[in-house]
Amino acid sequence: MSAEHDRLLAVVAPLRAAGWVFVPTSLAAPTEGGTVDALFGLHTHGDLEDNVQVWEKWAVASRLRKTRNCETPTWHSFGRADDIVRELLELQPE
Repeated sequence: MSAEHDRLLAVVAPLRAAGWVFVPTSLAAPTEGGTVDALFGLHTHGDLEDNVQVWEKWAVASRLRKTRNCETPTWHSFGRADDIVRELLELQPE
């Protein structure tokens, strides 16, 4: 894990506290090195699966409803990582 992964873990700390699991990864990016350090996060509850990818100051997240052999997207958002973390926390069941 890199220092950037550690920084990103601090950004998603509220999600980790809510039971999310994160793994360090990298994403292809239009940078000199061709990749950036990133995190992939997953949280399931009932028939819902939430996931998020976080890199630099950005994040993309979605929610799927899983029924039998079908996955139906029910929510999707992209933006600044801190805003997406806040949105995901608001989606959490009580």
